[in-house]
Amino acid sequence: MRDLLPGVRDGRADSVHDARIATRRIRAVLPLMHEWQRRPVADDLSASFKRTGRALGRVRDADVRIGLLRHLEPRLPVAAASLVRLREWQERSRLRRTRKLVKTLEALDIHKELARAIAARPGQVEPGWP
Repeated sequence: MRDLLPGVRDGRADSVHDARIATRRIRAVLPLMHEWQRRPVADDLSASFKRTGRALGRVRDADVRIGLLRHLEPRLPVAAASLVRLREWQERSRLRRTRKLVKTLEALDIHKELARAIAARPGQVEPGWP
């Protein structure tokens, strides 16, 4: 996920897609942390990655809509002008969503959250935890 963040910040569709998948995989593994980490730590990480995944998902959904419109434009000549206008509107919407995504990543300090998730592995039990 860390390697994908520069591409996500640049708004690259492939990076957004891959980061979304990575986020889902991270969230799938986090419940396993309960065996060696306090529940609030795992739950807090899960909430952060859920928020990140939602922001990534909004941008990814826009990418899919834009791709569909690009696919339809040459196939429906009668509606091409309308489809182009709709695609342009979707592209502006995607740009806004990408800006919000970057702000979300900054607000969550996603690099810190990734470091916390990596540090919270078996054998790295918190002090005072049995």
